[in-house]
Amino acid sequence: PFQDIAWGLAKKGIASYRYDKRTYTYPESFTVKDTVEQEVIFDAVAAFSQMQQQKQIDKQRIYVLGHSQGGYILPRLNEQTKDVAGYIFMAAPSRPIEDSMVEQLTYLAKLDGKVDAEEQKQLDEAETVRKQIKQIASSKHDDTLYLGMTRAYLMDLATYDPVKTAEKIQVPVLLCQGLRDYQVTKTDLKRWQQAFAEKANWTIRTYATANHAMSKGSEQPSPKDYNQEAGLDVTFVK
Repeated sequence: PFQDIAWGLAKKGIASYRYDKRTYTYPESFTVKDTVEQEVIFDAVAAFSQMQQQKQIDKQRIYVLGHSQGGYILPRLNEQTKDVAGYIFMAAPSRPIEDSMVEQLTYLAKLDGKVDAEEQKQLDEAETVRKQIKQIASSKHDDTLYLGMTRAYLMDLATYDPVKTAEKIQVPVLLCQGLRDYQVTKTDLKRWQQAFAEKANWTIRTYATANHAMSKGSEQPSPKDYNQEAGLDVTFVK
């Protein structure tokens, strides 16, 4: 989807810069002490700084787009950058990561209309881990993984509320949400709407046929969506 967005913008004479986060490209470099600062924010700040140094780029019109986790972290990025023209939140969670993950696992388990014994076991285990994450401050096991995340990673996010932090954003914001998204859902959208629907600098748009990757579809959303070449929802980049 990011390449599709880049091509759509390029056709309008708008340059773009995209990159893979460290845990995707250099997973071996990520330590048990690292947080979203090392995973996302450091490189996003560096990318923005690099764009500011390009002679062919209008420094007053640089926007930052964050998808999914990237959108979740955008409010923190705002605290570390100056002169961003605006932000684009694309399928951005507004709730704690552990809540979204358990909800997503539950959705997938029920997708075929029933929950078998093995699926129920996985859901019970996920619920147990969610409770552990809620009490992460009392944990002393640095080498423990909680739903694939380290204690340091979760401690960094324990008191983070993206909606509350986003209140500090003064520049224009566009929030985009696909209504076929089972990973970031209408529950997340509702929190954003309640906080910012009436804010003059915020624009919130929904896309009825779009999934988490902002790709179009008509069937019940599922992991199968990612095995189909669908392209962006036609109304996302006009």
